[in-house]
Amino acid sequence: MNETPETPADPARQGSLKSGDLRIDLNRRIVWRGGMPLDISDLSFDLLVALARQPGEAMDMHAMARQVWNQASVSEETIAQRVALLRKALGDGARQPRYIRTVRNSGYAWMPPVAEGPAIPLQGRMVKAFSLAGALAVVIAGAALILPRLDLFEAAEAPATATDTIDTSLPLQRARNLLELHRPADTDTAIDLLDGILATHPDHAGARLSLSFALTTRATKFSGQDDDVSRAEALARSLLAEDTGQGSAWHALAYALDARGQLDDALSAYTQAYTLDPRDAAALSSAAYLLRVRGRLHAALQLEARALEAGPPTLYGPLQIAVCLDLVEHPAAAAWWDRALTAGAGEAVVLAERMHTDMRQGRPANALERFQQAGPALQDTPRLQRLAGLAYWRLGDTDRARPWFERAGEAALPERAMLDASGSQADTLTQDWLDEALQDGASWPDLRIRLAEVEASAGHTQRAIELIGTAIDLGWRDVAWIETSPALLPVTASAAWPDLARRIERELAAQRRLIEADPALVSLIYAPN
Repeated sequence: MNETPETPADPARQGSLKSGDLRIDLNRRIVWRGGMPLDISDLSFDLLVALARQPGEAMDMHAMARQVWNQASVSEETIAQRVALLRKALGDGARQPRYIRTVRNSGYAWMPPVAEGPAIPLQGRMVKAFSLAGALAVVIAGAALILPRLDLFEAAEAPATATDTIDTSLPLQRARNLLELHRPADTDTAIDLLDGILATHPDHAGARLSLSFALTTRATKFSGQDDDVSRAEALARSLLAEDTGQGSAWHALAYALDARGQLDDALSAYTQAYTLDPRDAAALSSAAYLLRVRGRLHAALQLEARALEAGPPTLYGPLQIAVCLDLVEHPAAAAWWDRALTAGAGEAVVLAERMHTDMRQGRPANALERFQQAGPALQDTPRLQRLAGLAYWRLGDTDRARPWFERAGEAALPERAMLDASGSQADTLTQDWLDEALQDGASWPDLRIRLAEVEASAGHTQRAIELIGTAIDLGWRDVAWIETSPALLPVTASAAWPDLARRIERELAAQRRLIEADPALVSLIYAPN
C-alpha cells in the first residue's frame, strides 16, 4: 500500500471520523481514544472504516468482502475472526457491544453515530523525528530460534523459607551464579546442583524456581533433554499450587509455555508476572518478544519502554528494540544494534540473530564466517547448527548442509525433510508436524514458513502458499526471508506472492503509523545509551 502517493489522494481517505469516544484518522489510518492510539492492524482498520461509513446499517458478508478484502467473496469464518480481532482491539464485547453489533442473518452494524471532521494534525517535531527514508523493509527473526523469551536470571526470586539452610543456600547461590553466565556447560552444572538440593529438600521453593528457569533455558538455548520443558512447567505449577500470588512462579510458567509454542497462554502468564511484580522487567521484555512474534511491534516497544522504567535494561531488551525498529526501517535501529552487541546478551542469541540477518540480506557466506569463528561450545548449539546448514544450503552446497542439519537433530527436522521432500511424503510429514503442534497448542508463525519450504521443495506450491498465508495471520512479517529462500522460489514466482507480500507490508505500515503517533516512545527510541 502506497502511504505517500504522488497522485491526488482518495477523498474517502482524507480527514477524520468521530464516533463515540473514538477519533479515526483516515490519513494516517490510526484510531485514537482519549489521546492514545489503539493497536489496530490495517485489515481491521479497513473493516472499522467500512462499518463506520454506514452507522446503524447492517453490512452483509458480500459487501465486507468487496470493501475490506477487495475480493468477490470471503468465508464467513474469516470475516468473523476479523470482527473478533477488531472487537478485541476496541475493548468491545459481542454480548454487550458498544461499537459492533451482530445482525442475525445479515452481518454486522456499527452502533455509535459517526460525524466527519478535518484531518488530525500531527506535531511537527514528531513528523521530523520519525521521518523514514526509502521503502519499508522487513527484518524479523525466526521466532523461537533466535531470541530466548526472557532474561530469566533477572526474574524475582522465591522468598526465603525454613529450608534455606547452609547446605542449600551455598549450592543454590552457586547454581544461580553459573546460570548468569549463559553458557551450556555452566547451565548443565547448575541444573545438577539444583537437582541435588531437591533430592534432599524436595519442597525447597528457591531451588524449584531456579530449576524451572534453568531447564527451559537449556531446552531453548542449548542442547536440552526431552523432558526439560515438561519438568520446568511442572515445577512452576507446583509453586503456583502453593501460592498463586507469586509473580516469579508465573514468570517461570510463562517461560515453559513459551518454549512449547503456546504463545497466547505464555503471554497471559507473563502478564500475571509483571502485574504481580511491576519491577519484573524481564517478564515485561519477554511479553514484548511474544508481541513482536505476533507482529504487534508498537505494543512490543511500549512494553520494552515499561521494562526500562522498571529497572536496569534487561539483557535482551536492546536487541529486542533493535529488531522491532529494523522491521520498520527506523533510522535509530543502528544505534540500538550497537548497544545490543555490547549489552552482555548471551553469545548464542546474538550470533543466531546476526547469522539470520546475514542470510535474509543475501549474505550466507558472512553467516558461515561468523559461525566458523565461534567457539566449540557455541557450535554445539542445535539452533546455530541449523543456521549453519541453512547457510550452506543457500550457497547451493547441499552436501555440506546435510551434516549440520543432522547434528542439529530435532531442531532441523523440517530442513532435513526439505532436502529429501517428494510427493506424498511431504504431505505426510508436514501434516504430522502441524497436527502435533496444534495438539500442543503451538502457534509459532515460523513453523509454518519452514513447513512451506518442505511443501514447495516437493512441488506443492499451493500448499506452501496456504502455509505462508497462515504464518502471516499468526504474525510473520519477514518478506526478505521468503524472497531469499531457494525453496520458496515457486511461491515468490507465483501470481499469489504479490498479494501475500502486500499483506505483510500493510500490517507493518500500520505498526509504523502507531509508533510514529506515540510521542512517549520518541525519547526511548532516540536515547539508546
